[in-house]
Amino acid sequence: MRRYPVCLLLLASMLLPIEQIRARIFEIPNQIRTIQTAIDRAEDSDTILVHPGTYDGPIDYIGKDIVIGSLMLTTGNRAYIDSTILDGRQNGRSVVIFRQFENEDAVLMGFTLQNAITDYGGGIYINES
Repeated sequence: MRRYPVCLLLLASMLLPIEQIRARIFEIPNQIRTIQTAIDRAEDSDTILVHPGTYDGPIDYIGKDIVIGSLMLTTGNRAYIDSTILDGRQNGRSVVIFRQFENEDAVLMGFTLQNAITDYGGGIYINES
């Protein structure tokens, strides 16, 4: 009697948690100065944790399924929404951009968006095509 399929299934189930362990957390501005630089360095499943302050937009997820959150993400404290600001600087672009087939694992949580002036999307631009 062959036991290879059971061994392979067991091995595969043991590897799944390893993939989750590989996810990294980037802290802004403690480890990386800008949110976009952290996005550029991030891989799917990584988290970008943003400390209170005002940060220039736009930020573009560039197709990555990552989580970007204020400290509300880790504390549950909604006060971080008011103190962690993504500012579009009225530059004619949206503050946050989703346009390269990100899925439901791409998360933005716990921010105030301000000063977005654009014909497309306002604070958040999402292109699903």
